[in-house]
Amino acid sequence: MLAILLTLALFLVWCAVGLVGLLVVRADLGELRIALTAPILGSALTVVPLFVLSNGGAPMETAAPPALALLLAVSVVVLAWRRPRLSLALAPVGALCLLELALVGRPMLEFGFDWIANANGDMAYYVLSATHLVGDGLQSPVNVDALANNQGFPSSAQGLSLSGLRPGTQITLAGLAATTGKAPLALYMPMSLAIAMSGICATASLAMQASRRWWSAAAAAALLVASPIAGYGILQQLLPQNWGLGLAVALFSWLLRPEIHRNRGPCMADLGVIAVLTVALFLVAYEVALSVIAAYGLFVGVLLVRRRLSLRAVGLLWAVPVVATVVAANTFLPRAVEYIDRFVLQFGISEGFKGISQFGYAVVPNALPGATGLRSLFASPQAPYTTLLILAAAALFVGALIVAFTTAARGAAAGVALVGYLAVGILLATNGNDFGLFKLYMYVQPFLAAAIAVWLSFLRRRVALALACAALAIVVGAQFRTLTKYVNDS
Repeated sequence: MLAILLTLALFLVWCAVGLVGLLVVRADLGELRIALTAPILGSALTVVPLFVLSNGGAPMETAAPPALALLLAVSVVVLAWRRPRLSLALAPVGALCLLELALVGRPMLEFGFDWIANANGDMAYYVLSATHLVGDGLQSPVNVDALANNQGFPSSAQGLSLSGLRPGTQITLAGLAATTGKAPLALYMPMSLAIAMSGICATASLAMQASRRWWSAAAAAALLVASPIAGYGILQQLLPQNWGLGLAVALFSWLLRPEIHRNRGPCMADLGVIAVLTVALFLVAYEVALSVIAAYGLFVGVLLVRRRLSLRAVGLLWAVPVVATVVAANTFLPRAVEYIDRFVLQFGISEGFKGISQFGYAVVPNALPGATGLRSLFASPQAPYTTLLILAAAALFVGALIVAFTTAARGAAAGVALVGYLAVGILLATNGNDFGLFKLYMYVQPFLAAAIAVWLSFLRRRVALALACAALAIVVGAQFRTLTKYVNDS
């Protein structure tokens, strides 16, 4: 029970910090799209100062507790003073966040902090690195002498950190461990679920970028909660990826708006929020940032063709985030750029694991029911109703394409992102990158949920809306069984 309470506490702290951040830049908290970005913005405002401290050589055991205490104290004081008025439409999304915690996090009721879900190698590295960063700075060397004496094993994780691997997750996990007194291993799943809840709010915000119906936010949140692939990403401990997706979704909610690319340009709130989200996304999951560049390029290209683009506005819009990233990343930036060039880009545009097919199940017809959540991604091809499920999943894929292009044509950021990911998917498939396609199944989930919600809001006839909702209810029912299986298997 304590693990669940800590998850809730972390989520609420990020909500408070994010709300204060929005108040500082004078954003309109009465607008649902803006208020829903508060939790993920709060996580961004947490990781950035912790990174600056760690990159400067400060161990988290001495730097994180006072920094986080100050951040929380300021947030409480400002909220008590300003008392912002928030929309009641936030309540359904909040309830769905709690449902996510109940559905995916229920093993914590039995195992508490000992629940480590699927316990893969990625999590082992992040925990090992966080354990090292509790007592050492980000640029500390590998302790070769200690390792030679079978000691200091956490310092072995420094090899990747010094090479330029994104360190945001490890630093934040170390900061939380130093503040709570819990080991990084014990905090990994509570932090993962708090991030997932923040990502649900960000997805709801993305839906409101193109919709004026309040229920679109709740619909997007509900579809993401029901997504088995999104839930599997949590259980598989892909924390940097999930955090990066939440940040990218919130960034698109703010960034892919035509009005800030025109002569009027962005306001202070736009520049402040976009800058913070950009810096955090670079520190947490720069590979996710790279995956959405095609979508943003498409968005800007369309504005340019329609002569609705101001180069002055775009220059200002990106000057602030770029400068903020350079200043915040500081000495880490050259290493990160080299790592991106040598590993991320080369891997992403090639065949992935050259000569090895570790994710072959992601590129066969049987993957379609798994990718759509109709059944487990790892189900046997000899399982009952395989052909029927493949046909049903193919129909859902065609429907998703229709939703993507329809919403993108009407300026919905979620639809534009899906079209961009379609281009990325074609590139990966052409190169035979099965690992990349496996990742892409998870990357598209929040954008697809938001796009479907936006598409529903475009339906004017009640009969059409009712039929669409009925069809979605059937799909969600099948997905719920798959999600339950993933959780039970963890």
